[in-house]
Amino acid sequence: CTFEHSIFDKGGMRDSPFVKLKATALLLLARPVCTMSPMECHDCPTATASRSVLIDLGSNCGDTYQNMQQMFPSLQASSAEIFLWEPMPVLLDAYLRRIASNDPRVRLVEAAAWVSDGNATFYLSQRDARLSPAQMAARWHCNATVRQKKKMPVGNPHGSATLVDGERHWTKYLRKGPPITVDTRDFAHWLAALELRLCDYVVLKIDIEGAEHSVLQRLLGGSQSSFACMVDEWLIEWHANPTGIMHALPLLRDTIRYCSAHWRISGCPINLRHQVDAPGGYGWLLQTLDSP
Repeated sequence: CTFEHSIFDKGGMRDSPFVKLKATALLLLARPVCTMSPMECHDCPTATASRSVLIDLGSNCGDTYQNMQQMFPSLQASSAEIFLWEPMPVLLDAYLRRIASNDPRVRLVEAAAWVSDGNATFYLSQRDARLSPAQMAARWHCNATVRQKKKMPVGNPHGSATLVDGERHWTKYLRKGPPITVDTRDFAHWLAALELRLCDYVVLKIDIEGAEHSVLQRLLGGSQSSFACMVDEWLIEWHANPTGIMHALPLLRDTIRYCSAHWRISGCPINLRHQVDAPGGYGWLLQTLDSP
């Protein structure tokens, strides 16, 4: 058995993804969870080996490409498949093309995850809108939590760029940069085309500044919803929903419960992590939903 840790505040479990957790108000509890080993959960019954796959929606400068490999060692394998989604040309040129050239496992998807193929207006962050790729890389050390140089800021470039315009966004002061046109891909259709199996190990991280609600409603509520059952690790930074559609979290929880009950081998959980504030940066709050 391993131990599943849940974070509670003094009044009960912090269930909302919008609550900023304060370390002084937290109580860390552990309960035993008996599970099968990753090797047992991902032992394909055929001669074909299990695939280890990372899908990163909203890759930005590539910081989570490194972080996810530390969190999930299976992604360090030489045969792992890594898909970095990023629609912004300046970030691709400043950071991600170099990552892809140095790591043959990485494949760039130069588009925004969306509900259809096509193009859309994307709003830059005003702070970084005038920087060239070279200036961007020189100014922003990807996901730096300490300053590498005296005048180098801490954080990520264009961290608030979004498909949602500044007039409708919940933090209007961040989204007043110029609009650009970017390609979009139907993520649900793309995921289905990967032909993943239950014995594959799949990590899906989503940080797409409010577009997650539309993308997940399309993935989980359509004819291709069964492909969501192939995901082992869900890591999502939730944002307020400016589009008026239903918040995607309840549907995602229901989907995970259904997949756990009807698709998964007993003892092989599906994990859901919410991004939360933590000392020195951010962390991932784990909630395991491996049974109804």
